[in-house]
Amino acid sequence: MKELNAEIEAQRSGLIRWDVLKDDGVITGCHRTVLLSGWGFLYGVYVRPSDSNIWTCYKLVQHTVGDLSGQITEGFITWIDDQPSWKSVMMKRLDFTASPSPVYRIFFQYKGLQNLLRSESKEESLHWRMAVPQDCPFIEDLGRYNSSFVNSIVAHADFRDFDSRSGWLVGENGREVAAAIRWFIYGDTLFLMFSLSVVPELDITPAVIKLLSLVNLDNINTYRVNLEYQRKMTLLRLSGYSPYTNERGHETGYLFKIIKGTLPCENTN
Repeated sequence: MKELNAEIEAQRSGLIRWDVLKDDGVITGCHRTVLLSGWGFLYGVYVRPSDSNIWTCYKLVQHTVGDLSGQITEGFITWIDDQPSWKSVMMKRLDFTASPSPVYRIFFQYKGLQNLLRSESKEESLHWRMAVPQDCPFIEDLGRYNSSFVNSIVAHADFRDFDSRSGWLVGENGREVAAAIRWFIYGDTLFLMFSLSVVPELDITPAVIKLLSLVNLDNINTYRVNLEYQRKMTLLRLSGYSPYTNERGHETGYLFKIIKGTLPCENTN
């Protein structure tokens, strides 16, 4: 788990939601949800070793999804490495569906971060800048192009309270917003959570690099990048900057539950 200060800051900003499970007044487990753009990303169940079983985890997730369903506007997403597994069985009991296409997840630590910072990648066809509230309708409109595993978003909520540790980066083609990426800082990690674009296969390598020059990198030790399945060129180019992955490689599956948004993209081409 992250440092306590990071947890408190994230919860105060509305970025993190914690749910706890108690037994006779004693906390036996807790669950963390990352709240972004109308979506709830289920980001970890923690239980006492003595209570480490599937039903304790299930009760926590069941409560979180049930309670947040009245607040989340679009839906829920959780990563999954193995199917079938106890996690997939548990989530399907809560009406989650497995996506037919994976997400690429790559991580950069010191060596990779230094390689990215030294890069002189050109911005190519788009000019990337930090988004402002006036960009909201253009960002939300990008959802209709089926370019992401998150294709319906509520961007205006992301600008409700200014937070230098969370925001959007938009790519302009002339005067039009042609792409956008959702990012946030949590503890010592910078996350590029998802991206949207008019062209689903758009190479967003310049945006991945540009973001590093626009955020405060003090105390940042890790850069985690999620790439949609269509962004194979971005994956190929970023592989040259010394990233690492989890033990199962770049590809990660995910389960989703829709509240009132549109279905995530299922294009596996």
